[in-house]
Amino acid sequence: MLLPESGPYNHGTTSTSPKCFLGAGGKNFNLMTYSSGRTLKFSFVGTADQGLANLAGLQPTVNAEVDAYGINYFGQYLSMQIGSTAQVQMDVQFHYGGGSTTYELSYSCLAVRRTQFNTWVLTSGDPDGGNVRAVPCLSNKATLSKIRRNSGQVFGDVTMPVTIEFSQQ
Repeated sequence: MLLPESGPYNHGTTSTSPKCFLGAGGKNFNLMTYSSGRTLKFSFVGTADQGLANLAGLQPTVNAEVDAYGINYFGQYLSMQIGSTAQVQMDVQFHYGGGSTTYELSYSCLAVRRTQFNTWVLTSGDPDGGNVRAVPCLSNKATLSKIRRNSGQVFGDVTMPVTIEFSQQ
């Protein structure tokens, strides 16, 4: 399970504020907490997921600053109609243990639903109240990897449900 450490993350204007914005032509959701002191909590639940986390050098529960980005396969987030749902591929990268190693959780199929004029919910759960046909591949599985400049190491798929609500100010 992926959770904010405490309270909502508001986009800030200082160098130590979390950043949340739409980038790459409006098709990419970005959440960056690096150097802000704000973290997300990663909980590896279940024997298999904890085994993969251990193999990667992670504890069952990890608090880490992140750089997350979600690519909207529909197109621009702002072009979505209120009540519409689209498929998103999201990567969450984080550092753990004070080292320079970057870990990644890669979600191949999430859903994003525009709930209001300025608000979206990105989730591994069903955003449409039973209408999973909107994103039939929807999954709370993410591939856990270590990322290095010229190589990487894939540990396998973990169950890591995620829901992120974000609003444009």
